[in-house]
Amino acid sequence: MIHSTELIENDIQLYLKEHEQKTQLRLLTCGSVDDGKSTLIGRLLHDSKLIYEDQLSAIKNAHKNAQDGEEFDLAHLVDGLQAEREQGITIDVAYRYFSTSKRKFIIADTPGHEQYTRNMVTGASNSDLAVILIDARKGLTTQTKRHSYLVSLLGINQIVVAINKMDLVNYDKEIFDRIKDDFLSFATKLNLGNINFIPISALKGDNVVNSSENMDWFNNLALLPFLEAIELPNNQITEGFQLPVQYVNRPNADFRGYCGTLNQGTVNVGDSVTVLPSGLDSTIERIVTTEGDLENAHAGMAITLTLASEIDISRGDLLVYSKKSSAITNQTKFQSHLVWMDQKPLSINQSYELIMGHRRVNAKVSIIHHRVDVNTLKKINTKSLNLNEIGYLDVELDSLMPIEEFSNNKKLGSFILIDKISNATVAAGMINSLQTESIELNTSTLDFKSINNKLEDATAQDIVKWALSIKGKSIVTTNFGPQEAVLLHMVSQLAPQTEVLWIDSGYNKLETYKFADTVTKKLGLNLTVYTPLVSAARRDAVMNGIPLIDDHSHGEFSDQFKLEPFKRAMNEINPDVWLTAVRREQTLVRQEMDIVSVGPNEVIKVSPLLDWTINDMKIYLNKYDLPDETFYFDPTKVEAGRECGLHTISN
Repeated sequence: MIHSTELIENDIQLYLKEHEQKTQLRLLTCGSVDDGKSTLIGRLLHDSKLIYEDQLSAIKNAHKNAQDGEEFDLAHLVDGLQAEREQGITIDVAYRYFSTSKRKFIIADTPGHEQYTRNMVTGASNSDLAVILIDARKGLTTQTKRHSYLVSLLGINQIVVAINKMDLVNYDKEIFDRIKDDFLSFATKLNLGNINFIPISALKGDNVVNSSENMDWFNNLALLPFLEAIELPNNQITEGFQLPVQYVNRPNADFRGYCGTLNQGTVNVGDSVTVLPSGLDSTIERIVTTEGDLENAHAGMAITLTLASEIDISRGDLLVYSKKSSAITNQTKFQSHLVWMDQKPLSINQSYELIMGHRRVNAKVSIIHHRVDVNTLKKINTKSLNLNEIGYLDVELDSLMPIEEFSNNKKLGSFILIDKISNATVAAGMINSLQTESIELNTSTLDFKSINNKLEDATAQDIVKWALSIKGKSIVTTNFGPQEAVLLHMVSQLAPQTEVLWIDSGYNKLETYKFADTVTKKLGLNLTVYTPLVSAARRDAVMNGIPLIDDHSHGEFSDQFKLEPFKRAMNEINPDVWLTAVRREQTLVRQEMDIVSVGPNEVIKVSPLLDWTINDMKIYLNKYDLPDETFYFDPTKVEAGRECGLHTISN
């Protein structure tokens, strides 16, 4: 063995203890074909001295084309299939495990070819970090964009963009910088997390394990030291205990236990729990493990629970805290992104078996809203999905199922579809939006006082969900001003197709227009823009521009440039629900507003952020890495604390 085994030979117990205490990072390599993914992993294993001599010799001997003195392709340390070695490409997902003195690693080497996109999704599903390789000679390719989109879709928040084959471009810093700028420009269209860039040569070993003398202009860590040092994502949710029941243990008439591994949170003897989807309640009597009974247990532990009362619980049911059960909803319908993995196209209304964890239900795709062209991110109308295509669609279940949105809970927000005839896995899905039964509301019969009392203690997100559940057409308005991304993000996460209305006066600053473009692309907004009948240029030329605030003509100006286009938009769009981001602390008028009220044209006006402070808004922006706009200027208000008239329009 190339690496030292001294500790193993001298003190195996100490070695095992140190090994157990190491943190573990699951990562994948992805990118276009022949960008060097397998070679990179081979280099990591080789230069870290983690390859057995006999293993290395055997692969070298099996390499038919190797000539004396020829540089051995380290990709063969990873490509395990004969077809992969013969073709020089990766077909299947190759998993490799290795450990350094600081951390344990599990690497998924995913295929670069478009026809193996499904394999890439499989490799990415459990990864904490993605290494996206780019050939320095080629720059961004369509497959680079495809894999970046999939990484975004699967919620991987830590990204390393490794610009490879720098040796073939003479280690040119300008090429590295250009590719970096190109990727960052593309990334604005995606919901990617932290992005780091490292120039490397996997073949030569530059900046892989050790810093490269050939790129002394790069002052950050090489790839392996970076992976050892990066803070691991905290995927453990400490609240809201969840135990998916894997097995009902009934060894005799005196014992009935419910076995499973805690998804999240902690549980204690005596805690009140609810069974989903049935909704039955009970109390934890015992927490049983192989090492005896415990008073409490935490996420990741395999346990058996016994309850104080005998209630009907089966494999696939979910145990949750009674006080937290409202965070999880029983659903028969939801919207989802779906990666189709079968040669046979997806059929609308065909019955499939849906599997989530240990629960199985019958399901069908009822509507395909669009297919995503992962190369351009354009939404394309379609009636079906073919192999490796990604669609946004409605899924209907034949029975209630406890689920959450993928962004909140990957285990309760992801699923697979099984063909009932072939028993093949045909699709993998990520739940985007939960759909409760539509609420039919009529403004003439609504008890607004009762509704506002009910929503008084609800979270902003719950108010948004309630508003979007109202039967009919919903819109959200924005001026792309300060903190406007908050409500737009909430709505886009639940119902991406919701129409966003912007009354563009034409007097916005350049920064505001750039901000609007950034937010629209980042959140994929369905944006509709209305403008005044009189342009800002004509107003400036003929009517002496914006009148002073105390000028008698300022009211007429406000009507021309904001109220008229807004009224025109409301008449033409004719929404049933209007979501707005107004807050009480903004003006005296808004202090007296209700969360739910009647707007123009008898629209139901909903203000989910009404009680939020400026600090609440900034915390949310920071949490979800959303941009802000600090240069905004509203010519109809001129100064803070004034109303433009939009929220005082009467029916």
